Amino acid sequence: MIDESTNITTTKYLDIYVSYITKQGIFKTRFLCLLPLTECDAKSITNVIIDIFKKEGILSKLVAFASDGASVMLGKNEGVAAKLSRVYTYPLIVNHCVTHRLVLAYKDARKEIEFYKGAELLIKKIYGYFKNSCSRIQQLKEIQDLLDCSILKIKRLYEIHWLAWYDAIKNICDSIPALLRIFKDTKNDGGHELYTKLTS
Repeated sequence: MIDESTNITTTKYLDIYVSYITKQGIFKTRFLCLLPLTECDAKSITNVIIDIFKKEGILSKLVAFASDGASVMLGKNEGVAAKLSRVYTYPLIVNHCVTHRLVLAYKDARKEIEFYKGAELLIKKIYGYFKNSCSRIQQLKEIQDLLDCSILKIKRLYEIHWLAWYDAIKNICDSIPALLRIFKDTKNDGGHELYTKLTS
């Protein structure tokens, strides 16, 4: 299983996980490595994978490949999976990551359902209201404490991180009394808009 990631310095990395069956018949998945990528094309990524699998002595044991659905990874003729399949005399089992596929299905569904668009926008606006303001974050903590609520941080939504979505929504729901108080009393137009959205 592979995926690309970018760190804070915008360096691209390739995350590689391997799944295997032990001699005792136990299925395991483990992190293999995180490698910097100088090029992000299919040929370069394929070469990086082949090099690390050779180094680890597992190249001949590769039978399956899983990644996000990007064409660089799963392109029919020139994607990484296609290039790896040509290295072997047998076709690889190729999987499109179920999480990435679920995100694509969600994105298609939310285009059709107004509620999703509105809810997502509201969550992003609430996060944006607090994002870079230490004084607003402190005010939220103080009001949560005053109202005897749990001290919860307003969290950001991430496209494929379902637990992050759950946490973001749960923290907002659990903080509604404090949020309403802040937004009602604010002199900020954005705060008044959020108050109206949360109370309508």
